[in-house]
Amino acid sequence: MKPGLNRRLTLHLLGVTLPILLLIVAGVFQYAARALIVQSDARAGLAAARVELQILAVLRPVAELPRSLAILLANRPPPADRLQAILVQALETVPEVYGMAVAAEPDRLYPGTGQFCPYVYREGGKIHFKRLDTPDYRYLATDWYRLPRMSGQGRWSEPYFDKGGGEVPMSTYSVPIGGSRGDGFKGVVTADLSLAKLGDLVNAAELPARGTAVLISAAGKVLARSGDTHDPLPGSWLAQIRGSLKTQSGTSRVLTLGGAERWLPAFVNHLRRFDSEGNPEAVGSMRAVLEPVGKTGWTLAVLIPLDRLYAPLYRLSTVLLITGVLGILLAVLAIMIVTRRATGDIERFAAVARKIADGHLDAAVPGDMATLELEHLALAFRSMQQSLKRHLRRLVDETAKRERMENELRIARDIQMELLPGAFPSTGGRVDGHALIEPALEVGGDFYDFFLVGGRRLCFVVGDVSGKGVPASLFMAMTKTLIKGTAGGGEAPGKVLKRVNQALQEGNESAMFVTVFLGILDLESGVLEYANAGHPPPLLVDAHGCDWLPSGDPLPPVGAWPDVRYPSFRRVLKGGALIFAYTDGVSEATGENSTLFGMERITAAFGGWASGTAAGAIEQVRREMSRFVGNHPQADDMTMVAVKWIPEDESKPGAPDRGDAEPSSAR
Repeated sequence: MKPGLNRRLTLHLLGVTLPILLLIVAGVFQYAARALIVQSDARAGLAAARVELQILAVLRPVAELPRSLAILLANRPPPADRLQAILVQALETVPEVYGMAVAAEPDRLYPGTGQFCPYVYREGGKIHFKRLDTPDYRYLATDWYRLPRMSGQGRWSEPYFDKGGGEVPMSTYSVPIGGSRGDGFKGVVTADLSLAKLGDLVNAAELPARGTAVLISAAGKVLARSGDTHDPLPGSWLAQIRGSLKTQSGTSRVLTLGGAERWLPAFVNHLRRFDSEGNPEAVGSMRAVLEPVGKTGWTLAVLIPLDRLYAPLYRLSTVLLITGVLGILLAVLAIMIVTRRATGDIERFAAVARKIADGHLDAAVPGDMATLELEHLALAFRSMQQSLKRHLRRLVDETAKRERMENELRIARDIQMELLPGAFPSTGGRVDGHALIEPALEVGGDFYDFFLVGGRRLCFVVGDVSGKGVPASLFMAMTKTLIKGTAGGGEAPGKVLKRVNQALQEGNESAMFVTVFLGILDLESGVLEYANAGHPPPLLVDAHGCDWLPSGDPLPPVGAWPDVRYPSFRRVLKGGALIFAYTDGVSEATGENSTLFGMERITAAFGGWASGTAAGAIEQVRREMSRFVGNHPQADDMTMVAVKWIPEDESKPGAPDRGDAEPSSAR
């Protein structure tokens, strides 16, 4: 037996010493890192508590000022011409307040004055006065007016730039006068706090490890921060903080931004980047201590960069690693010198292996090896060479076949898409239409169509062919052509479907069928005639809400059964009404836990549509579907068609009501 001891010695040395070295470094770093984290969290928490007390010391007198004035105005309001003097006097008592205003509900606080909003503010060391009841400012629409009006309680606003008012970034505390909306509400009294003042407080904080203090509003916006304010915080960090505020608002807590505080990613960052002083830059995670600021809804976040916190440990770990690696390399070098003569065969074999890896499958594998193990490996490589040759020949053939098939499917898909209408027909502005189709395969069976009948009637069709792929596409093209040719004669939708059903029955040896919804809309009167052949019911959306278009008892799809009579139904549309038709690829879209999107979610998707465009309606449903489905693969073709009727004069008296659906008379 030929020995393989030399190679085993080298591998054993590396396999034993490297793990031991890594375990030692990891143990030292992990123990020390935990201690640093605990110490840093405690110091950051104390710093956050100090800054919180300083902020509350500023906020309390700022909030108390409008409360007192609101009580005075609710009980015994002074004359309107004295408000400016009262506001100036109040502003002088609290130097932290940037500006104050009394925003009156029109004709409530002072009857006959309409909109009334005097405002005093500081600028250049002086107190100035202006009126905010101007068409450009519109104080009634501001958040600092609307929120206390609705809640009946004092509220801090989100940070904003007061354009037309104080002309500085600020946050406003507003107190309602006389209760909430509908209960004696007369207006609000406000006190403005400049964000520059908050920034001074946050900047003065003494933080460990050159950390950063960030004051965040209830909605997750940055009110103030220490350090370089021109250097924005990463969006992922702010997103993590906002997510924590939503779930644990009002409590002190600690979290890690940018990932867990594991030592290995931090150590890799240390090896990769250093600043000008030789300290690692903050390229990794942040430790965040979150402290609520009283009952304001604000949160103070103290961010400590873990890279800076771990800097001493990085240096120690680096020294340990370098020393250990150098020792291992010296030991390996000694073994290589001793075993060099025995490794010549390995080098020759490695050269052959590289040629094979580069694609030279006919490279000669040497047969005279120094060890038995290498001879066995050479035999295995020769066998592998023959297997690779056979596999490559088979792979080339299969790849060529697959490329031909994919090319044919792409061509078929292009032809299918060209059969569908590329643009909505011109209706003189009477109809807003839009459609979307997404096949599950390269070629699908869903289709839609729009075309004018007689110049004043719009016919629109949505269909879903049984099956997928090329057969479904061919059956779809035939069905679409038959419908367009038959509907052009002006017959009722039910008769059109009956004739198409009879035509498809002839020679339908594959037993394919298609569900169809066919609607014909009179552009002048808004009368919709429709028929349904086994298709999901469309949705009617108008000022009254959402309603499914009824079509009587379920009937078989077109092509499935001979001699089927499809009734026509009639509905008079209101101005701005929208018909939303779709295929079962929408209602049966599958989300997590194999749940279906369903008709209820389709209806719910129109909750905020508010008489928008047809394209907007489809986009709204598509967005809700994407949120519901997530990463689940599409299992069926998906088609959506939206048709919105726009009457010539929606204010015309005597316009008919929507009415109930009923079968229409045949022409």
